[in-house]
Amino acid sequence: MVKKKVKISAADNINPDPDVALELGKSIYLTEVTEEEAARQVHATHERIVIESVLELARRRPACVVFRDTSRVSKKVSSDPSQKLKGVQSITLEEQEATNTALKERQRLLGSNLTRQKEKFKEYAYYDTESLKKTILSYLNSIEIRIDERACHEEELQKKEQNVKERRNDVKWLNEMEFQKQEKRMNVGTILDDNLDVTKQQGKSSSPGNERGANGAKISKNGLDNDITIAKFSHDKDKTEVQWSNNRLLENYHEVKKTNENNKALKEANDLLTKELKTYKEKVRVLEISKGNNTTYFNEYIKADRKAKRFEKESQSQSIRDRYIIRDLKQERDKLQLSVTKLKRQSLEHQKTQTIFKLQLSD
Repeated sequence: MVKKKVKISAADNINPDPDVALELGKSIYLTEVTEEEAARQVHATHERIVIESVLELARRRPACVVFRDTSRVSKKVSSDPSQKLKGVQSITLEEQEATNTALKERQRLLGSNLTRQKEKFKEYAYYDTESLKKTILSYLNSIEIRIDERACHEEELQKKEQNVKERRNDVKWLNEMEFQKQEKRMNVGTILDDNLDVTKQQGKSSSPGNERGANGAKISKNGLDNDITIAKFSHDKDKTEVQWSNNRLLENYHEVKKTNENNKALKEANDLLTKELKTYKEKVRVLEISKGNNTTYFNEYIKADRKAKRFEKESQSQSIRDRYIIRDLKQERDKLQLSVTKLKRQSLEHQKTQTIFKLQLSD
């Protein structure tokens, strides 16, 4: 069964959980660090090989001798095989084994890391790593936008809270004014009640038709009744206004209570928003640190890749030089085999001559 990789992008509107996204980002970063370590081991081995080869060449050759062209070296190679190998340094078996071991270890670590990631995040097992990384970064950028929007919302909440405080102060001032008016009206009502009682007592104590004022003038009963009626009407009117004021104060009290409840709910929402804002800021900080680490890793990876390319070119050049040397050695071997064959043939002819000579002597 072939597993098909699924390409995803920011346009797919995938919104993973922020914790899962951060965990995936850390896992991807650990995998890249493992790759970097394996590549570093391979390039360190290659660098050690190259440095040792250069030092060995410098130790064997005098300072005035420079490297010559490969074709000229192959043409001017001496007949002695030991002399032919001078000036050309090949990779030893130990160095080759160390390089192969580092490459195998790198492949093993990569395979184990990918396996662990797929086991841990099964829902993302078929996604391409680079595309998933871009999607996570896009999602976290959208989180930053939401943070800015919530900051604006927080500013609006602060303005609303300020308006509520100002309105509360205004209501408090109005309540104080209403209480002062009520106290004044209560005092006026008390005075009117006292005057009414005094007037009634004076009306009862005086006989009808004999009421007189301070100047000795006669006071009519109708005049006293009119005064009592006016005082009673004023007192009833004040009571109505006081009752209306009390109702207004009760309405203001309910309104203030409702405003306080709204302010309490608004404060709870503001606290929750502030907490989420701190959480998102921390996640964005972690993401920025991860971005910085990834940038450093990519730069080092590019350097390692360049070193690997140089190593590959040097290996190809070394392979070409070895090919020329092997060709010359084969030609020399063929010449030696011809010489040995010729010597064997001469030896056989010499033996035949000796045999013939012995036979002649015996005859």
